[in-house]
Amino acid sequence: ISPYGVLDMAGNVMEWCRDYYEVAYYAHSPKRNPVGAQKSDKVSIRGGCWLYNYLHGIPNAYRFLNSPNDKNNPTRGFRAVFH
Repeated sequence: ISPYGVLDMAGNVMEWCRDYYEVAYYAHSPKRNPVGAQKSDKVSIRGGCWLYNYLHGIPNAYRFLNSPNDKNNPTRGFRAVFH
């Protein structure tokens, strides 16, 4: 349990992110608060999930590419964030 009383915030599913995927994006991105590539045919998914953490020990900061049409995968999810 965290100091805030929340459980299981990491490792359940990889999170589908708002930004597009670009292999070399971080080589030329802003140092502070990079928002991701502006356009691509792939989207970013981040983190680990129950399947890949168990099999490969992938850290939660890992970044994958994904097709925007791949919507029925049990290892992918999203988290709603409100500003």
